[in-house]
Amino acid sequence: MAMSKVKTKKLCSDHRTQVGVQRRKKTEALIIRAALNVFAEKGRDGAVIDDVLVAADISRGTFYNYFDSVEQLLERTSRWMVEDLIANFIEPLLIMQVDPAERLCTGLRLFFQRAEADREWCRFIGRIWTIGPLDAPSKDIRRGMRLKIFTVPSFDAALTMQRGTIREALLRIATGDIPKRYSDQITEVIMQGLGVGKLRIAEIMSKPLPVIKQRAR
Repeated sequence: MAMSKVKTKKLCSDHRTQVGVQRRKKTEALIIRAALNVFAEKGRDGAVIDDVLVAADISRGTFYNYFDSVEQLLERTSRWMVEDLIANFIEPLLIMQVDPAERLCTGLRLFFQRAEADREWCRFIGRIWTIGPLDAPSKDIRRGMRLKIFTVPSFDAALTMQRGTIREALLRIATGDIPKRYSDQITEVIMQGLGVGKLRIAEIMSKPLPVIKQRAR
């Protein structure tokens, strides 16, 4: 009987913890979505905490429970924007692909396609690029290294090369002054940097890109 009470108490405690975690995630997402509108309207340098408080309809104390500053909010917002694109739009299109080179190459092409289609999004991500390792691309790089598909000195070196190249490409794309096939050329450079042969890259890139479905409004 005593054990049953202990088990019930633990289940209640676990439930409260899960509810708390979900509530926290929901509030954080609310602040980030409000911040997106503020940054879009006032720019990264014009936005202040009061603007976010009004847009999200939250107190100053609530804001500081989640973020230390507007700068930290900017960083988290940029990461959220990229993770949302990958998790909800790109990754579902790669679900049937198992080859890490094909997954990464196709994912990069879809990412740059979004950047070219939405230069404001592109400019924002390029300027605030402080994003750490992203789950899906990082897994592809690690798996490609294990399978000897990617031949690089280390995972950290591969990640630095990829992130640096992407960031510089985003800043260039944001200007609108890019040559034909620029995004595909950048993708090829990244894949070559990972040690994939030119013929294999050409084979992957000859395949038509899947279509990213737009979110219903």
